[in-house]
Amino acid sequence: MVSYPDRSHGDVNLGPNNVTQICDGKSAWIKFGSESRDATNTLGEFERGISLFGGGWGLYQRVLAGKVSGYSIGDETIDGKKVLGVAVSAYFGKVKLYFDPDTHLLSAARYQSAGPQGAVDTEQRWSDYRAQDGRKFAFATVIYRDGAKFAETAIQDLSLNPKVTDDMFSSPQPSPSPAPK
Repeated sequence: MVSYPDRSHGDVNLGPNNVTQICDGKSAWIKFGSESRDATNTLGEFERGISLFGGGWGLYQRVLAGKVSGYSIGDETIDGKKVLGVAVSAYFGKVKLYFDPDTHLLSAARYQSAGPQGAVDTEQRWSDYRAQDGRKFAFATVIYRDGAKFAETAIQDLSLNPKVTDDMFSSPQPSPSPAPK
């Protein structure tokens, strides 16, 4: 769930492990099972993810509002295709965006992201764009870190402008411990 400009709630299934990631725009948390951790120190990572979700919709909103600007960095070849590059300095950091010259849709982005041993070079690629209420959303994303595939995601269901409540973006509460026997 993404609520622009700066809130998100994601439930991720990693095999037998479920992870919940929540950002309220000022703070962030990660929940593993019944354990919650404050992830506010990585708020920029959450902000970048929200802005680039679905092919950059949050970033487009900021550009149209005059809050982010960029400049051309020329052509590049990514995944065997020529793309047009634009560099931006956004509130979450610097990012290079690459657009398909035929569709004008966001194809890829390159940026530094936080890794366990420090900053890593990251490339995020979008594909499988589908029309939804007159807009094109990327339903598939692949992320590479330092050249190796790190994650692959697919949107299963997309609902625009669903009803959201503030509690969806509040700090997760740990599950109660079972009573001793």
